[in-house]
Amino acid sequence: MKRVVWSGGVLATIALLLVPPRAALAQGVTSAAVAGRVTDESGAGVPGAVLTLVNGSTGQRYSRRSADDGRYNFENVAVGGPYTLQTRALGFEAKQSDPFNLTLGQRFEVNVSLKRAAVGLEAVTVTGEANPLVSRSRTGTQSIVSDSIIHRLPTLSRNFTDFIVTVRHQVRDQRVSRIGVRLPAEPEPGRQRHSG
Repeated sequence: MKRVVWSGGVLATIALLLVPPRAALAQGVTSAAVAGRVTDESGAGVPGAVLTLVNGSTGQRYSRRSADDGRYNFENVAVGGPYTLQTRALGFEAKQSDPFNLTLGQRFEVNVSLKRAAVGLEAVTVTGEANPLVSRSRTGTQSIVSDSIIHRLPTLSRNFTDFIVTVRHQVRDQRVSRIGVRLPAEPEPGRQRHSG
């Protein structure tokens, strides 16, 4: 009797050791994939085509661009459907696939062939207006430290230059004075500074 119990225990241990890896592999697949190639009438790949995969029941959208050879790939797509694949590329007519459903772990292939579209551009007119808020004489940022800010912020001396540090555009440099004015560079050794 002890031998039967011991043999049963060994078999149960072996069974437990073999089952979890298979269960873990089965749990890894929770989605599907859609892949394919976008080509023109001659069979050449269409680079940079915009592909949009749309789930008709949930409205979820996935978007990709085709590679240089026209290939595209949608990974980790939710199972279900119906899905449609919309394809657009510059110089080609837009195209939409027939609806399809995806199952768990499926890799669905949709190859798209686009027809060239005649695109004519007669003229382009560019107009511009001067913006009164933009001034060519003032380049850079500007901040105002108002009287109310000076009264609200704590300071020991009530010196307005203490509030310059509240301005986010303030520059800390040894050649810049406390109020943000750039001082002239020190003269090179051997040269004298002229004041005038």
